[in-house]
Amino acid sequence: MKTRLVLILSIISIVTTSDTCKKNRPDCHVSYTINNNSGNAVYFIVNKDSGLNLLSYPPGASASTYKCEANSQKSHFYRGCYEYIINTSSTKMLYIFIFDAKIIETVPWDTVKKNYMLLKRYDMTKAQLDSINWKINYP
Repeated sequence: MKTRLVLILSIISIVTTSDTCKKNRPDCHVSYTINNNSGNAVYFIVNKDSGLNLLSYPPGASASTYKCEANSQKSHFYRGCYEYIINTSSTKMLYIFIFDAKIIETVPWDTVKKNYMLLKRYDMTKAQLDSINWKINYP
């Protein structure tokens, strides 16, 4: 019984320590921020592909996560490192899509994807994101 408890505590300690170490590395970013400088609410979502066809769910499915109100900012947090997404992308880029909130809230997602109904797409390398401190200014 005591051996099992020691084993469980050891595993928890290793997992917690390794995750903390990873997130404290300078080459591991767990968030980016959208600065919405427009007078309208927007939705945003990130992908490792430049097209919308691989996005299976709309950003509107989680307004509390992906909606940025007018003249405000919103950070998005990831469980891992965004560098992993960039490094596994064939283009070594992170694509950030900005959508008009009214479109996301009223138009079916399949129509948005088919007609590429977005306000702006940012194609960012790690170096570009580092240079702006992982803060995207829209517009």
